[in-house]
Amino acid sequence: MVINGKGMVIIMKKTIKTSFALAFALVLLMSLFVFPASAASGEQAPLIRIGLGADESTLNPHTYRFENGYNLTHLIWDSLMVLDENLAPMPWLAEEVTVSNDGLVYSFKIHEGVTFHDGMPLTSADVQFTYLQTRDNPSAKSRFKAPLRILSDVKIIDELTVEMILTAPNADFLNKPCSEIGILPKHIWEKIELWDATDERIGSGAYKLVDMASDGFYMLEANPNYWNGRAVAQAIYLPVIADRTALFTALRAGEIDASMIELSPELISEFRSLPNLSTVAGGGFTSTLVYFNCERYPFDLTDFRLALTSATNVQEIIDVIMLGNATYGSLGYIHPNLPVYSPNVNKVGFDLNKANQMLDNLGFTDRNSAGVRLTDRGEPLQFEMLVYSTNAVRIRIAEFLKGWWEEIGIGITIMAMDPETVDDLVWPGFDASNGREFDVVMFGWGASTMNSAQRTLENMHSDLSKGNSNIGAYANAELDVLLDALLAETNPQRRNQLNMQIQDVYSRDPGAITLYYADLVFGYNPAVFDNWTYRLGAGIINNLSLIDRSYVPEAPAPGESASPSPSQAPSQAPGGTAPGGTAPSPSASASASPGAPAPGTVSEPGGGGFPTWAIILIIVVVLVGGVLVFVFARKSRLK
Repeated sequence: MVINGKGMVIIMKKTIKTSFALAFALVLLMSLFVFPASAASGEQAPLIRIGLGADESTLNPHTYRFENGYNLTHLIWDSLMVLDENLAPMPWLAEEVTVSNDGLVYSFKIHEGVTFHDGMPLTSADVQFTYLQTRDNPSAKSRFKAPLRILSDVKIIDELTVEMILTAPNADFLNKPCSEIGILPKHIWEKIELWDATDERIGSGAYKLVDMASDGFYMLEANPNYWNGRAVAQAIYLPVIADRTALFTALRAGEIDASMIELSPELISEFRSLPNLSTVAGGGFTSTLVYFNCERYPFDLTDFRLALTSATNVQEIIDVIMLGNATYGSLGYIHPNLPVYSPNVNKVGFDLNKANQMLDNLGFTDRNSAGVRLTDRGEPLQFEMLVYSTNAVRIRIAEFLKGWWEEIGIGITIMAMDPETVDDLVWPGFDASNGREFDVVMFGWGASTMNSAQRTLENMHSDLSKGNSNIGAYANAELDVLLDALLAETNPQRRNQLNMQIQDVYSRDPGAITLYYADLVFGYNPAVFDNWTYRLGAGIINNLSLIDRSYVPEAPAPGESASPSPSQAPSQAPGGTAPGGTAPSPSASASASPGAPAPGTVSEPGGGGFPTWAIILIIVVVLVGGVLVFVFARKSRLK
């Protein structure tokens, strides 16, 4: 084929246009696919996608199911106080807090201008209603009811001031309940009879719950009229991805931007090396335990429980299963890094010979044909161990326990069931007074149970109206006295002494084996949002991270939408899931601004997306290629 000079010029021009078009197309494609929509400093992210490991029911303060759901409720419902990144209560809805000299009267002055999502003002009447009805309504969340039994009355002083009168001093009151209970709109909830069955969504928080699907997803949108700064994202999409492998695969693939579940131990090293992700690491207060049903023989015997403890190789669990990413559990339950930890707790090492000897001393010497020991009543020591089927780590731990315990003549059948079924057997209605139907269970408590007198009492007190989280019906009269004293004690030195006594008593008569506290490592996409706040022992998905309190609101431009449309929610979730003094004012309290690292946390930046130099290089290569084609074409024409 012959091409004349004129044809060559036409080809040259087309080549140059094509080169520039290719360069533009490459940049456009990168902006769409390589660079997720991200927020510049001080701007709202358009959308943050956060993987949720379990369905949280209808996600209001009285229907959420797990610790992650509790953290999400604080984005939708404000509380009088919140915990800062170091777990100290600081004012939130309360602008001022005063406490009487005798510790019996707490006065709260609420910020002006706070409104619920429906535009109604939040007043002292809503606070009074929330606290008294949570105390008295039988369908209210049991987690909140126990700390409110000490509440005698709530009096309205004026539209924005309430007084709470206690029956006895309570040094934990500003923590639990005041940092936990979201304030409910009285004009809505006074018409609701069954609080644990409603799907009511109206709160006063920085986000609105605008859409959800059971076992599918939750969609939050920014509240444009929020009183305390601004939501960091215009919308948050929370797909429920119960399978941990699928959850972390979605994070790795960029289908979600963060996860409410910490990375599995075997994935930590890999995720730290991924160029498109960053990680935040810190010590965790979430606990993993083996609970015994102390209502059943022989679990009601201290020496039997201690024999099982001696037959549990905690260090091997940490080394082999957790790959070293955990802190060895204390039989006194309290994390060793906390200042109230007692160095005198009973420490039981792995010793199968000792375990065998303890069982022999109990008279459990005979065995059946399967090698299982018999009790002194002739009953085989054969038990079921319940474990969440969705938690591969706990299932593996249960298999290790089964092997060790069988070596001392105790038969174990592992029953892996869905979390809801396990909870119904272990903690029906999330209230220990409702009974229990299990032998042994692998269980865990969220970070909020640590360093809290109220939650320690709830987990261990034998009076199940107080110990509503005492799932094993554990009972120790000496411990009960100490727990009651701790809750009423306001002197810091005496509280410290009581905390240590409680650990010592419990560690010598444990109702459960505290195996470990997992170190928490969270992966996230920094190109979407990179200003997470790690709350000590708990993690990064919290109201401190997702609310920018430094923001000063501006009047929206005419015709500008204040919040995104629900249609922005993805149509399908990753993996195919269907969609005596005055407390300091907030400005004087410890800073909790987004991005402030908590002590003991490490931020580990990854690549954070496609590098700018690579884009420039691609553009240059395309342009240089076009020039070279032009030069070649020109030389060919001259020849």
